[in-house]
Amino acid sequence: MSTEERTSGKMPLQSELKKGQVERDSDRMPLQSEKASENNLEHLHEDDGKIDLFRIMGDMAKGIRAVWWILLIAALAAAVWSYATANRSYTPFYQTSGTVYVNMASGENGSYQNVLSAEQMATVFPYLLNNGVLSDAIEKEMKVDAVPGTISVTVSPNTNLLTFVTEGSDPKEVHQLLEAVIKVFPDTLNYIVGPTEFTLFKDMGIPSEPYNEKPSQLLFIKDAVKSAVKVFLLGVILAALYGLSIRTISNREEIKQYLNAANLGSLPSVQFKKRSNSQKNQLTIDNSQVPYGFGESLRVIRTRFERQAESDNCRTVLVTSTIPGEGKTTVAVNLALSLAQKGKKVLFIDGDMRNPSAAGILQLDSSQQGLSELLSGKAELKDVITSLPESGLFVLPAGKATSRSTDLISSEAMSRLLKQVYGYAEYIIIDTPPVLLLGDSMAIGKYADGCIYVVRREQARRHLVMNGFAQIAESGCHMLGTILNDDQGGSIGYGGRYGRYGKYGKYGAYGKYAGYGKYGQYSRYGK
Repeated sequence: MSTEERTSGKMPLQSELKKGQVERDSDRMPLQSEKASENNLEHLHEDDGKIDLFRIMGDMAKGIRAVWWILLIAALAAAVWSYATANRSYTPFYQTSGTVYVNMASGENGSYQNVLSAEQMATVFPYLLNNGVLSDAIEKEMKVDAVPGTISVTVSPNTNLLTFVTEGSDPKEVHQLLEAVIKVFPDTLNYIVGPTEFTLFKDMGIPSEPYNEKPSQLLFIKDAVKSAVKVFLLGVILAALYGLSIRTISNREEIKQYLNAANLGSLPSVQFKKRSNSQKNQLTIDNSQVPYGFGESLRVIRTRFERQAESDNCRTVLVTSTIPGEGKTTVAVNLALSLAQKGKKVLFIDGDMRNPSAAGILQLDSSQQGLSELLSGKAELKDVITSLPESGLFVLPAGKATSRSTDLISSEAMSRLLKQVYGYAEYIIIDTPPVLLLGDSMAIGKYADGCIYVVRREQARRHLVMNGFAQIAESGCHMLGTILNDDQGGSIGYGGRYGRYGKYGKYGAYGKYAGYGKYGQYSRYGK
């Protein structure tokens, strides 16, 4: 439906409106259920200071469920990395050795002198190698820039036998290094112990196999599994701690557990493909692009709402949430549309004058005058109410955004407005700002018969939801019920990487609490 078609219908003339008007008695507005409010408040605070082990475990499990796929990916990545690193890090090393006789200039005690000298040579060898005297000679002999391996020497006890052991990554170089050290070491010793000769006793030759065998593939696999298990367990611990820190509400059972309020139903997550035609991106039940499941969920909520509203004698109902981004405007608009399509005479009021968004969802002219102009005395009721031809829904948009919303809502003009329209409409649905952001919801609450509280799955932290819920209860407004939004249990959509709720992105028109700016009471909501 085009904007022109949406705005073509106007509310009946003022005279017709007054004809059906019935003034509400002062003792009927608001309709309060003090006993229900007290019960809700008692429940909200009854667990303060208590430690519930099962609740703690549930929060930890929630955190794990939220990121379990990340844990699996991380564990798999750790296993692959461990296996690849183990294979890549293996370097074969070769080893060879040679044993020589030590011969010194002999005297009367030549044999004894040879043994003593061999022991001395084994002692001073590391020093000569490390200070460069011997290593320079080896490099010169091999014509290399650095000694290509390691050299060690041992002496057989009570003998003049020295055994040189060389190691390196190249088998030929290892043997060349052995030959070089046996050749140049006696020359170096001439300056220390006198003329020295080495006679080769045993040469192991060029090594054919590395002395460090490559580990089996089974060992690599075991190491990879160990790494995966360690990463997974660490991830589980971190995810459990994450679950303890966020403590959000994720299903209808938790709403009942923590808020002790009737649940009217849940709405599934819906995703749209981005189109140039913004009308096709509006999440309303009169949009043919919206999946059937969403409309079916709305009809279930509508049925429960009518039954609960009739039981509690509620006709003027405000819809709110804890923080921005929970979809309360979408819920309010669609509930009003669903009731109107059933033939009910419904007036929808956009009471979120700080950040008007209902006009955009309903494809109305955003420059149209509305509630802010009406309450300011700049417009009359017959000029600001629009009827939608297809659904028959009457809409009072928010009008121009204003920072004086709380003052206007609390004014006598708001009281007169609701008294005036009460007798005409069967249901008056009022969209209000989030409870923890402004006091508008509590201000409207004194005029309303009941409240619907929207909770988006895994959005606001639990203690904030409970605080907001408690504020509504403390204001005296009867809690009609709750609605869980973005319920993954009934998730439907087109798939793909598309934003939710059309041009309003994932969290509606608020962005990062954009429409409220400095007026918010909770700018970061506990972060």
